Amino acid sequence: MLFTAYNRGYIEDIDSYSRLKKMIDDLMSFDVISGLVSDDRSAYAFGRFLDKATTNVCLKECIKFFNLGYQYVFRTVKACDHLEIMHEEQITGDRYFRIAHDRRVRIGRSQDIVSEIETKFRREGLYLDELLEEYR
Repeated sequence: MLFTAYNRGYIEDIDSYSRLKKMIDDLMSFDVISGLVSDDRSAYAFGRFLDKATTNVCLKECIKFFNLGYQYVFRTVKACDHLEIMHEEQITGDRYFRIAHDRRVRIGRSQDIVSEIETKFRREGLYLDELLEEYR
């Protein structure tokens, strides 16, 4: 979660966090990185963590609840040379609007779920700024 926060610009002075900088430098040396899949539901919870509105424990519980699986990021040309597009499809018209509607419904439901999880784990874990202090 801190790697993603860094990549999205939420951790600006990385040199102040020597342990975190080493971890990020190590990750950046890989051609392929795997991690948990993020969708609209987990993105809402992650946004709350980045805004320091919820803790790392709550975020972890939300990710476990949504159980989305794993994704792979192919970071280098070397890694991308091994990819093959198996299928490509353009989404337009009614199908696009159905997908957009379903997305809004999922986001609305996820806000309720995240709120419940935040209540359950209210005093557990660290907020982003507290967590960063552990990586100095």
